[in-house]
Amino acid sequence: MHDPFDVFVRKRLDNTKNAFVNLFIFLPYFFSVKELLRTLFAPWKNVVTKKTKPGFSMEEFGERIANNGVSRFMGFMIRSSIIWAYIVIQIGLVITAPLLFFIVLLTLPVAYSMYVSKPTPDEEKKILYEKFLRRHLSDQTNKESVDRWFERYFAFNQKTAWWDLKRLMSNPPLGRDLTSGFTPNLDKYATELTKQQAHYRHLIGRQQEIEVVQRILSKSGDANVILVGDQGVGRRTIVEALAKIINEGKCSSQLAYKRILEIDLEKILAESTDHIQREKTLGDLFQEAVDAKNIIVLINNFDKYVNHDKDGVDLTSVMEKYARLNTFQLIGITTPYLYQKYIYSNKQISELFEKVDITEITKDQAIEILLDAALEIEKRHDVSISYDALQAAVVETDRYISTSPLPEKAIELLDEASIYAKDHLHSTAVNAHVVNTVLQQKIHIPTELDGNLKQKLLDLEKLLLARVVYQTEALHKLAATLRKSFVMVGSRKKPLASFLFLGPTGVGKTETAKAVTQIFFGNENQLMRFDMSLYQSKQDISKLIGSPETNEPGLLTETIRQQRFGTLLLDELEKADHDLINIFLTVLDEGYFTDGYGNKVDCTNLLVIATSNAGADFIYKKTLENPGNNDAVTSGLVDYLIEQKVYSPEFLNRFDGVVIYKPLSPEAIQTIAQTMLSHIQQDISQKYKVSLTFSPDFLSHLIKNGYDPRFGARNMQRIVRDEVEDKIAQTVLQGSATPGSVINF
Repeated sequence: MHDPFDVFVRKRLDNTKNAFVNLFIFLPYFFSVKELLRTLFAPWKNVVTKKTKPGFSMEEFGERIANNGVSRFMGFMIRSSIIWAYIVIQIGLVITAPLLFFIVLLTLPVAYSMYVSKPTPDEEKKILYEKFLRRHLSDQTNKESVDRWFERYFAFNQKTAWWDLKRLMSNPPLGRDLTSGFTPNLDKYATELTKQQAHYRHLIGRQQEIEVVQRILSKSGDANVILVGDQGVGRRTIVEALAKIINEGKCSSQLAYKRILEIDLEKILAESTDHIQREKTLGDLFQEAVDAKNIIVLINNFDKYVNHDKDGVDLTSVMEKYARLNTFQLIGITTPYLYQKYIYSNKQISELFEKVDITEITKDQAIEILLDAALEIEKRHDVSISYDALQAAVVETDRYISTSPLPEKAIELLDEASIYAKDHLHSTAVNAHVVNTVLQQKIHIPTELDGNLKQKLLDLEKLLLARVVYQTEALHKLAATLRKSFVMVGSRKKPLASFLFLGPTGVGKTETAKAVTQIFFGNENQLMRFDMSLYQSKQDISKLIGSPETNEPGLLTETIRQQRFGTLLLDELEKADHDLINIFLTVLDEGYFTDGYGNKVDCTNLLVIATSNAGADFIYKKTLENPGNNDAVTSGLVDYLIEQKVYSPEFLNRFDGVVIYKPLSPEAIQTIAQTMLSHIQQDISQKYKVSLTFSPDFLSHLIKNGYDPRFGARNMQRIVRDEVEDKIAQTVLQGSATPGSVINF
């Protein structure tokens, strides 16, 4: 409902009065009157001729006095002209105020008729709200959250009157640059952040860090900051937000009129390979910043330029010289590992910088950021993103992706989901299902319990028993634990599932790992197999996790980073060095380990299976004593391994399941032998069109020679190679294996 005429008039007159009052407050700020008066007689742009030669020369002294006098005179004239302009405008505003007020009174009837011809603000808001709801609400349980999202969106897009004091004061002061010096050379190598806007319209969860940075930069000495955090957590965004605050005049008085310049050191280094020349160039640029008196220098990857390594770039002397000056301020950006390695250990630098840790934001904060980012993505791709899509992007990337932090990875997924919806689904609707589909394609594992995965989990015993024979109890336990792990997968920060397979060699432990990989990842190539017998000393650990000293990336580290989703198989784990066992303890407990360079390696999207022959004799003995009682064997074996100090109780308890494989019986070996021979028959028939026949006596002969409970099927594989495959090879090479012929055994 529209306001009646008298209410409209009262509001219009109040607005007019407020406009004049706010202008009177704004103009002194805009013209920087206080700052210009303070520096009225200061040299223009701090251009000062300094004494450069020893001794006294009247001619040189006279030139210096004349030049500095001209500089001060120019500064006085330009600053005073701006002050006079302010005075004239302020007086003009006072003189014309009554006339302008009278014009407002005369136009009130026309203004009111225009006002009543338009929808009321509440009506416009309701129309906008209904449209917003249709675009972003796909699940009624999220209505309250979508309502808050709309209020946030509406408040930001609500146009404030031009005379609103906050809007006026957000304009940079006209005289901001008149109190500082020129930086012509520095500007060639730097980007000014103070005149740019931050990436996001709302900075979420970083107010405390910004306040700390402001406080450090406002100090009278050693006012240098080093921002330490993983890449993507928002280190640079914090600096951009600070630049925005300075630009809008909302900062502390000590930072008013400051400029934040991000210097491109790589550009400087590329101009010369001579270290002395590099130091001189950087020193000249820093001196220009000192002379300007209002520069804060930002250096990204700060660690690269105070690097004492043989192949590093060490500009410590220049950094230290200028960082000690009260008239120079520096902000550096680095990661925790590189800070520890290059900066903390460099006392010349570390004592001059105050460290501010930047950690990854929470999931709730990430969702808040995505409320703004989603609207930008919608504009870019012409789609509608529902609130449940935002939730899914944050929750699922937090669960499945650790190579980048929040909110970066959630925004990236949301962007990809929008492209997928437009290009593949030919739809403008992006919901949680679309987000999960795109994520599943990225990581190659199911992110939700769909019908296909549910059926695999229900049929798991059947699928496993088709590949591994005579280990029914072990496979039942494995299947039950896998089902539980996949159902509970979203509620834990660990690998998808973890198992320790204990048993003699050749009983199906590795075959089970291959079968599980085939079932869940669709391909046995997703199996990452490491023989722990190769890593029995502390010196071997760096081969797995990497070492900056030897410049090794680490085989385990590189394999997992390149193939983040699959089965990690650790063969003969009992042979690994104790310190390596501790690394795997972290993997089982936290879902990651730290490589030799201090970076986290995510293992939450892996099935971790360790195999061990430890206690094989114990298993064989207890199986004979307790036939059919696998629980007795399991509990006894665990106690035995702890007593023998093969594994610690803490380590064994970290596995989702400890699965015992019993020694194979003669009947099991017979079944395995028949399966092996059947596979050979099929292969030879397909390749050479030759038939193979195996007599019962020959099969009995194989079993008699191939059965050894200590070696399981391994011994049978050797016998088959020696007595079957060798004869076939000789027959083929002699030319006797013609199509249609038969080889008898």
